[in-house]
Amino acid sequence: MESHQRISRVLQLITLLRARPSKAIRHLAQALNTSDRTIYRYLDTLRSLGFNIIQDDFMRFSIAQTQDTIPSPFSDAELKLIRSAVFTVPDSHPLKERILAKLGDPIGLSVNSELLLKTHLGHAYDALYNAMENRFCVVLKNYQSIHSGEVRDREVEPIDFTPDYKCIVAYEAAVDRTNYYNLERIESVVTLMESFKHVDKHQFATPDIFGFNGTNDVSYSIHLELTPKVRLLLINDFQSAEAAINMTSSEKKLHLKADVNSLIPVVRFVRGLRNEVKVLGDQALIDELNAS
Repeated sequence: MESHQRISRVLQLITLLRARPSKAIRHLAQALNTSDRTIYRYLDTLRSLGFNIIQDDFMRFSIAQTQDTIPSPFSDAELKLIRSAVFTVPDSHPLKERILAKLGDPIGLSVNSELLLKTHLGHAYDALYNAMENRFCVVLKNYQSIHSGEVRDREVEPIDFTPDYKCIVAYEAAVDRTNYYNLERIESVVTLMESFKHVDKHQFATPDIFGFNGTNDVSYSIHLELTPKVRLLLINDFQSAEAAINMTSSEKKLHLKADVNSLIPVVRFVRGLRNEVKVLGDQALIDELNAS
């Protein structure tokens, strides 16, 4: 399936979920001419983009209404046609985002919607998903490493997307390691007609709240006391951190408690906000900050 067709389906799903009454998975699948499994996958994508998906007692789904939700004057078919036309306009056009906003399309305004809206990311996502379904190797063309700055092709076996759909987890035989590759740093994806050869080496450890996967058996149990400002800054950069933040009932203070695979991002974060973050644990983190 071409990436623009996938985008069109997701937009149509948003329209269906915003219209009342709530709808069952089978109804949504029939409306989009796809499978129940695909609908569930699209719902997970929408949740990762910040949509509040509601499920009622009868297993019917909808998007939570907000005060700024205005009924569209267009039918579903008309909206689909209009949006398809708008998406052919280059992103640089000054009116494109405004038109999408007037159509009541929250995807056009979402910070994380680049995965669906940027053409090259849409193609990369599509090619990687199809390669995983068929267990085919791919080449990530001109991938730029954030650590070394090196730009080169990477032949990999794609395993899965990270929960926020920003990275592809894949095994690279050249380095004999499972790595996380940011989709924004992939120029293009070339699918090879070669089946996986190293399935036994595929590893997918769920990343910690800072996006680090465990490369060894070491982990750290951090405990931070945050100000409301720091909480907002943290979840803006690391959305999965929100679930680890709780307020004490007695002191009304915000506490972050989580197991992390690396202290590097934690140290960087605390250093930048030293006067607004109190480190309560673990000891390795305290020692690292004191040493620096």
